[in-house]
Amino acid sequence: MSGTLELIGLTKRFGQNVVVDDLSLEIPQGHFFALLGASGCGKTTTLRMLAGLERPNSGRILLDGDDITEKRPFKRPLNTVFQSYALFPHLTVEENVAFGLKERRQKQIKEKVAEMLELVELKEFGSRKPNQLSGGQQQRIALARALVNRPQVLLLDEPLGALDLKLRHQMQIELKGIQAELDLTFVHVTHDQEEAMTMADQIAVMNEGRIVQLGTPIELYENPETVFVANFLGVSNLLPGRVVGRRDVVVEVDVDGQRIKAPADRNRAQGELAHIGVRPEKLHVALPDFDVPDGHNAIEGVIVSDAFTGVGTQFQIRLKSGQEVSAFVQNRSTGDRQAVGDRIQLHWDIEHTFCLEGREDPAAGDEARHEAGIPAVSGAGA
Repeated sequence: MSGTLELIGLTKRFGQNVVVDDLSLEIPQGHFFALLGASGCGKTTTLRMLAGLERPNSGRILLDGDDITEKRPFKRPLNTVFQSYALFPHLTVEENVAFGLKERRQKQIKEKVAEMLELVELKEFGSRKPNQLSGGQQQRIALARALVNRPQVLLLDEPLGALDLKLRHQMQIELKGIQAELDLTFVHVTHDQEEAMTMADQIAVMNEGRIVQLGTPIELYENPETVFVANFLGVSNLLPGRVVGRRDVVVEVDVDGQRIKAPADRNRAQGELAHIGVRPEKLHVALPDFDVPDGHNAIEGVIVSDAFTGVGTQFQIRLKSGQEVSAFVQNRSTGDRQAVGDRIQLHWDIEHTFCLEGREDPAAGDEARHEAGIPAVSGAGA
């Protein structure tokens, strides 16, 4: 049996509040899939409907072609790992992992528990109690308990949120490795963009109960389709302008009297108004008389702040319009660097430019980033 999930027109209301709005989605078997968004976007409610903990007002949930919409949680071949772990403190690690097997009166319990503890690299801790383990170890025990029944799909509800940063990064790698080894479908709910991009094969970015863009981490980061996605997933510089030319391969946008080009296949502007977008790490900071390479866009400005981070320098640059943009320049030299007050020329490859609908709010997604605890260092709306 496979673990392909289909969500067809799922809608969930609490009173008059529509939390999930006509959501349709297919999650292929064996994928690590992330539902990404800020608090209140509907991602956790979607996960709870998959688990059977919430009943949709309309729509269907299919697993391997079987309609499980009305099935009770314990009748679904899915398990959930929560942020709180929910381990039984009075039971040993082995007893915690074996709990579900005993409830289902499974055979070869001891062997199955040993196999799972070896998978999560905690075989020698079987006789300990949960409070004798670290947070990361407790998370791995919760994972082993959820996987020991061999579910078709594992649901992960902010599972790493209680861990410190270093341990969270370590667990991201371990989780991805376990998922690949077992070839299971994982559905991961998170507000952390880095976590989603590190682990997921595909990400659905959610806002106000709907999926605003679906794709691989690279697709979403390099080619956002809306201002919300550009601001929420990573940091973007967005420059307002007007479309002044459309050709087969490029779109030309006037930004403060400067013609900026973007590839036609990265253009989402429907009319005259547009937002030109470029990520901070794509920008090069050069002297005003620098000979800009062919195939690059360029715009002038003044450095208003800089922050040396070791691997590079984060610059804030004020354009002649008064707008500020961010540029991250990798540390490749021990010599003199541009400093605050210097007039400079920003340039970047046309291929690294995207063009979004100009009628969208340039700050869309910024509030969601703030709620999700993601630092915003974007030039958009600055």
